[in-house]
Amino acid sequence: MNKHTAELLEQHFDTAFAAPDGIKKLRELILTLAMQGKLVPQDPSDQPASELLKEIEAEKQRLVKAGKIRKPKPLPPVSEEEKPYALPQGWEWVRLRNICHDWGQKVPDSHFTYIDVSAIDNKSGRISEAQSISASDAPSRARKIVRPGDVIYSTVRPYLLNVAIVDREYDPAPIASTAFAVLHPYNGISNSFVFRYLRSPIFISYVEQTQKGVAYPAINDGDFFSGLFPLAPLAEQHRIVTKIDELMARCDELEKLRATQQEQRLTVHAAAIKQLLNITEPDQHQRAQAFLAEHFGELYTVKENVAELRKAILQLAVMGKLVPNPEPVKSMTLGSILSEASINGVSKGPVDDTSKTEILRISAGTSRSDFYVDESDIKYVNLTENEIEKFKLQANDLLACRFNGNLHYVGRFSLYRGISGRTQVNPDKLIRFRINSTEFSPRYVCYAMNSKASRDVIESMCATTAGNIGLSAGRLKKVSIPVPSLEKQEKIVRKIEDLMGLCDSLDQNIETSNSKRNEILNALIHAQSHAKAKPPIVRPSATITNLADYRAAIGCYTLDKLANAKYFGRTAAAKVLYLAQAYVGLELNLQPEREAAGPYDPWIREFENQGQDNGWFEVNDRELVSGKIKKEYRCLPDLSVWVSKAIDLMQPGQKAEFDRLIHALADKTTEEVEIIATLFAVWNDFLIDGTQPTDEQITTDLRENWHQRKARFTPAKLGQWLGWLRTENFVPRGLLPRTVQQSSLVF
Repeated sequence: MNKHTAELLEQHFDTAFAAPDGIKKLRELILTLAMQGKLVPQDPSDQPASELLKEIEAEKQRLVKAGKIRKPKPLPPVSEEEKPYALPQGWEWVRLRNICHDWGQKVPDSHFTYIDVSAIDNKSGRISEAQSISASDAPSRARKIVRPGDVIYSTVRPYLLNVAIVDREYDPAPIASTAFAVLHPYNGISNSFVFRYLRSPIFISYVEQTQKGVAYPAINDGDFFSGLFPLAPLAEQHRIVTKIDELMARCDELEKLRATQQEQRLTVHAAAIKQLLNITEPDQHQRAQAFLAEHFGELYTVKENVAELRKAILQLAVMGKLVPNPEPVKSMTLGSILSEASINGVSKGPVDDTSKTEILRISAGTSRSDFYVDESDIKYVNLTENEIEKFKLQANDLLACRFNGNLHYVGRFSLYRGISGRTQVNPDKLIRFRINSTEFSPRYVCYAMNSKASRDVIESMCATTAGNIGLSAGRLKKVSIPVPSLEKQEKIVRKIEDLMGLCDSLDQNIETSNSKRNEILNALIHAQSHAKAKPPIVRPSATITNLADYRAAIGCYTLDKLANAKYFGRTAAAKVLYLAQAYVGLELNLQPEREAAGPYDPWIREFENQGQDNGWFEVNDRELVSGKIKKEYRCLPDLSVWVSKAIDLMQPGQKAEFDRLIHALADKTTEEVEIIATLFAVWNDFLIDGTQPTDEQITTDLRENWHQRKARFTPAKLGQWLGWLRTENFVPRGLLPRTVQQSSLVF
């Protein structure tokens, strides 16, 4: 490791401590640098890997001759195109099968130690729960022979990284599940080095692109052992492992320190909030507020504390401690102030945008943090006039979730404000409440029903049936809330909203701060971990005149293929062109933003103007039932000239893959294309940053770190389309561009 690398790595440790996911990324960087030969210095006196391979070949022949292993099938040599990066002098790219063997399989005939996938602690990489069982109780998958020193790798759901070294003798002798690939390194290969390579982002990326299946993705043994392996000299392997262990130990210390600090923040804040809620004298109130003010910057650097502050604000409000109130306060049940409580809602499923009525779909994003209904989360449904009259919503309706798999959402109240000129109806998952008197502020009632005192009562009323947590309107009507005069209710509402605005600012500051830290860390990691890029493919200079013409040609080709598709318009066009660059590899030089319908590059508008000015196509506006305007295209004869240019510009492989992509997207709705492109972009961004993400990381990042509109997509729905990407083999490879936050959202 040269001095520059060492200094940067030290900088990463400081930066990683501050970034939310920084320590995890730092671990990935360490493994990436290690497998690129950048973690420790090379020693010219080390025996080169080429000589080591000769010794391995001789050992292999001896073992075959002695009948200890089967004669391995010949593997194709590693081509230049396969090599992901250049290795240091003295290293060699080989295939995994070149540097290890297994011991075959057997049916257990006596007691044995069974190593199943569940026996692996995937955090420590150790075998923690191997069990001794009899041959008669042996599961059918107990077949693979393992011995001390072997590395075992679960090829089923490999993203879980169930990888371990068999680090001791077992009595009775062990047999492993057929879900494992067994690697016994030849002499001259460190099993610890192999173990760490299998957990590195480099190999994870290979597996991700090679595995098959959706619910239980897996990589078969043939593909697994054909994977590339960066073979270093033996002495350097040992130096690398020692350095990795040293740096990982520092990461462990950082994690412990960070966890301790986080726990202290939460504990101190909880104590301060508890004191604030339990005050009885004015001076106690002032002391609690003074403490929060003094430690404000330190306590509100984590969202968990902001969430607790929101709860405390509501609780203080219903306790009468936000606004002085010498007047008597009545305690009334929800049911006593209602004119209507409707537990029935629209049960019909949504249709396309040709119908006339909108349905508000219940989801995790329907109730916002400010307890207003998220009116952007709408679908369309066909209803009769009677059904519309029965189910339509009115401004100031209160909506409560009737059942959900998450207790947090059951009985959670939201206020519906209404959208001018539109009719909306509630689905059957929501209970609709209407207040019967002008003496009560619906906004105050909404806050009161979401306070901790009310939530405690509501949660105690819930019942679980068939995996869903449910609650009836009748039970909700029995919840009591304190009700001061209307004037005091309105003052309390104004005070709550002022304080909730502060909480919004705190959350935004945390997000901005975390985003900046992540950007700094990602930039450092990207610059340090990416090896020198391979030379770009040179196209004939006579074909490409400039970037504008190249973009125009590819854009015209896209419109020629998709303009007549049912759902195709500007939004879908922007997504297809993003995928043309990020997936197919066409050099469009786009800078996609994380907009509401992102990934989106505003160049699409420039292209539309260019196309209309030159008579390639028309751009027409079509008004949807929702009132939105959809941009659609009509191709003109002159478009064909630029389509031909695009065909000449694309390499045969690029054109074939672009056509496959276009065909797969042609029948997808605009929303489906948005989901596909956004999932791809999130996944691809992780890869660019050197992280091999889990499905949960992808869906969480999409719903939380892009645009608030993305929260309308449920994790289950996103999981289905992730499966589609894998099934259709549209898997990201970490190609540029990386998406950027929309400029208007940067503070």
